[in-house]
Amino acid sequence: GEYPCAALVPEIEAGNVTTLFVVGGNPMTAFPDANRTARALKSLSTLVVIDILPTETTELATHVLPAVDQLERADLTWLLDSYQLAVSAQFTDAVVAPVAERKPMWWMFGSLSERLNLPLLPNGLSIDEASDETFLRPIIDRSRNGELVRNSPTAVIDSGAVFGWVSDSVLPDGKWRLQATSVGDQLERFLQKVTTERNVSLIPNRRLRMMNSQFRSLDEASNEPPVATIHASPRHVEILGSPGHATISTSSGSVTAALISDDRLHDDCITLAHGVGDANVCALTSADDDIDELSGMVLQSGIEVTITPKH
Repeated sequence: GEYPCAALVPEIEAGNVTTLFVVGGNPMTAFPDANRTARALKSLSTLVVIDILPTETTELATHVLPAVDQLERADLTWLLDSYQLAVSAQFTDAVVAPVAERKPMWWMFGSLSERLNLPLLPNGLSIDEASDETFLRPIIDRSRNGELVRNSPTAVIDSGAVFGWVSDSVLPDGKWRLQATSVGDQLERFLQKVTTERNVSLIPNRRLRMMNSQFRSLDEASNEPPVATIHASPRHVEILGSPGHATISTSSGSVTAALISDDRLHDDCITLAHGVGDANVCALTSADDDIDELSGMVLQSGIEVTITPKH
């Protein structure tokens, strides 16, 4: 996963982690302090990356294991269906057989467990006896009508649109409790700093047709991956002299990218898309200094930066 990023790199540096499996993630464009992360990953004895696409992290891997893609495995809606308006589910068999040397992820871990003589697959099954449905069946069996889901050629919808669940079930008085003392104190300090210092802040940005640090669509016209761009207000761009490119700097590092005028932004903030490797925004963050005091997570928004023109 990519969430405990503030702790993992120091654990690698301390020698407490020497082998790391990365499953469908890209720490090189998700973790803070990109240069430090790269050094840590290169120092590992074993870095195994399981993926369907090449990434900045597969470039550093000691072993790259090619996983089957979405059409080469059986699948079942899971997690993301909780965001849909209606309760629904769908099961699909594999559409095509895997090509080349691609294998299911369960096969990879099952093979490793058998070599280590450590039971892993359910019900004592071997990798020759297991299948995709071995792992999907428990989810199917817990559904409201599992066999209907399993045998239907299309999605099964079990309700109409559902509204009001959060206010009815989560919020006792129908309102969000935003004024927790610790959160309020933190917000007050931040607003006071913004009001008095008026520094330029970096705010988050994600691009359409990109997901997290990994799934990157190609530009249909040029068949090229997306290019990172810095967005700033028209007035800010004019103050910089309307250069074609600019450099963003923090105490952790700097990145250079094309500069775009964007009238949706205030003059005191700029934005650079997350997950674009050629101008890695993670080079601007730190796993030591900019840590949220409440959650322990790396700060990804409101980071004080310096922007300079690059003609």
